[in-house]
Amino acid sequence: MTIAPLIHEDTSQLFADWSVPLILRQEISDYDPSTGQIVMTCSEVTVDAVVGPNANQPSPHSATAHRDVEQTFLIRESAFPNGFSISNTLVVHGSMTFRIRAATRSPITGLTLLHVIAK
Repeated sequence: MTIAPLIHEDTSQLFADWSVPLILRQEISDYDPSTGQIVMTCSEVTVDAVVGPNANQPSPHSATAHRDVEQTFLIRESAFPNGFSISNTLVVHGSMTFRIRAATRSPITGLTLLHVIAK
C-alpha cells in the first residue's frame, strides 16, 4: 500500500473530528472611472477548518503595550472555490476577524495552513 491513501484517510478523520466552519471574506475594490469612486465588493465562502493554537504576542507597533492575537487554520485546498484567491481575504472565526499573514501549502496532503493575526 502506498502512503497517499493513508494520508487521505488521516486527513479525512482529522477534519471529521476537529473541523469547524470558518468564513473567508474576500474584499475586492474596483475603480469606476466614470464616477471617480472606488467600489468595494465582498464575497464570502464558508469552509471547514481545523483551528490551531492561538498566541498572544506583544505588538511591536505599540511598544509592546498591546498584544496581537495570532492564530492558525488548516484548510483543505479542495474547499476553496475555483478561482478563489486568498489575497485581500479576511478570515472570520466566531466573533473575531483576522488578516492572513502567510499561507503554507502542502501539495502532498492537499492542505493549506493559514497564519493569521487579529484585525
